[in-house]
Amino acid sequence: MNYKIVFANPSYSKEKIEALIDKCKDVNELQVLINKNLFTFDRLELPCGTLRLEHIRKALNIANYFGTPDVLPDIPVLHRLYYKSHQNGSNKRKVDDSEIIQYFSYTFNDLDISNDDWQRVIGKLSIEEFISIDTIAERAVLIWNSLPGIKTTNSCTGHLDALRYFCFSNLHFQFNPEHISVSRITDLIRSAFDDFNSNIFKTDITEFEKTIDILFFQIPPSEWIIENNKEPVKKICKRCYEQLKTTFRTDDDLDDFDLEKCESDARTADYIHKKLFKYFNRLNTNFEIDGSEDEFFWEVFRKRCLVFEESYKDFYISHEAIENIKHFWERCEELGKSIKTGIVTRRKNRINE
Repeated sequence: MNYKIVFANPSYSKEKIEALIDKCKDVNELQVLINKNLFTFDRLELPCGTLRLEHIRKALNIANYFGTPDVLPDIPVLHRLYYKSHQNGSNKRKVDDSEIIQYFSYTFNDLDISNDDWQRVIGKLSIEEFISIDTIAERAVLIWNSLPGIKTTNSCTGHLDALRYFCFSNLHFQFNPEHISVSRITDLIRSAFDDFNSNIFKTDITEFEKTIDILFFQIPPSEWIIENNKEPVKKICKRCYEQLKTTFRTDDDLDDFDLEKCESDARTADYIHKKLFKYFNRLNTNFEIDGSEDEFFWEVFRKRCLVFEESYKDFYISHEAIENIKHFWERCEELGKSIKTGIVTRRKNRINE
């Protein structure tokens, strides 16, 4: 896969980062440099994504486990970091499937995944793809990929240094309808996340062309908003709604929304969130904003689309918000295990018949 390096400070360059790596005298200094979070790597091929600090650490740990940089993505700076921490030399070699299964079964020995199931996992996830998975999501993603007929993709948890922080999270997967009953699995998902739908949480399921997305969205509790003297959720929603309606009043779907009748603040905020992105993307497309203008366009409008993240940033990077995200992924993990148990039970029943 192809990647480009993105710098936290525009004054940095690839050459400057490489010089900083070369200056490190030992592994401790190298870790200090990595922890400064001076750069990330954007993947330029679908599914697009970003390798952030947690992925860089994971990549180097995995390379250390196997004792070779050959498991790393083809990113020169990442390889330079590895070689700098192994100045006495390293063993360049290919890692086979049995070693990868051994790594997974050792690292996640409590997941109750058999060797056959691990074989299924590595058939869907390369080590490079596993490196790109957010650490909070690892366990659930591995369980779901151990299921026949399911392959996860484009799942994310949120990050301290991302534009959306820990506001949003999702488990996205492709499914084979010959192995998976869509109605059954969506019913199981709805049942599993019933208690997540409250005034401050919402979990939705979207299905499109053999893919399913489980989406989690959260807003701060009203107590936090009052204590931190922040603008109330409904006030932000009303202001944004009026801005959208007066700017894009040709769209009937805006007129169908009754702010006062919405069942929860979280759903109200999420509705507004989606509309902001929808219409600003449409504005970008209809006015044929080209590549040279696109960065400037989003420099102006991105903050409007991310109004909740901007307003409640302190909450979205807090321990409470991160714990909520972890709880969502723990439920995804439990759901994957229950689906797996159901599959095994049905197999046994067919055998007994």
